[in-house]
Amino acid sequence: MSQAITQIKKRNGTLVDFKLEKIENAVKKAFLSVLHEDKSEISKHISELVLKELELEMMTQKDYIPTVEHLQDIVEKNIARAGFFDVAKHYIIYRYEHTKIRQEVVAEKIEKHELLITKKSGAGEPYSENKLRKYLDHHSVALQSVDVELILKQMKMEIFSGMTTEEIRKALIMVVRSFVERDHDYSLLASRLLRSQIYEEVLGGEGYSLAVSTNNKID
Repeated sequence: MSQAITQIKKRNGTLVDFKLEKIENAVKKAFLSVLHEDKSEISKHISELVLKELELEMMTQKDYIPTVEHLQDIVEKNIARAGFFDVAKHYIIYRYEHTKIRQEVVAEKIEKHELLITKKSGAGEPYSENKLRKYLDHHSVALQSVDVELILKQMKMEIFSGMTTEEIRKALIMVVRSFVERDHDYSLLASRLLRSQIYEEVLGGEGYSLAVSTNNKID
């Protein structure tokens, strides 16, 4: 018996109820935009395939809550698998346009020091891309294939106001891991970041607050 998906995580970190009909309606809109038909039956079938894939993932991961971004990846994949490549392309472009808008909004907030993160102490602190850049530079020494600016760009997709330092730490490692297929250096960088995280936790440091100290530790 499959487990039930009850929640999904939005890009701002909040959890909302998972509703299968929302996926079905989004697929219908994609078909309407391209084919001028809602394709109700195939839309329902695709949404059910998405649900099954999420449930399979849930069976192998503890406390599994899918993200909106991951859910959309699965929707996109199943539209293409059904043979509707023009609809999948439209869905990809729609996502890209909204992603670009979001990146611009986040970049503006960072520039104005309006995007606050939450430290372990509970205090708020402006997110500093420059401090994160220094942290990555330190951990990517001798890893010539690592593109720090590319990682920082992708982090703009993961950052949201009020995000905790622990969440930033995890997001950074996940972003780096997403580039592993590009070059083995990214795998080495992910290992270094994870080792640094464990080291700080064992020593009981402040944790990931994007403040690089004199010993290159984020505290």
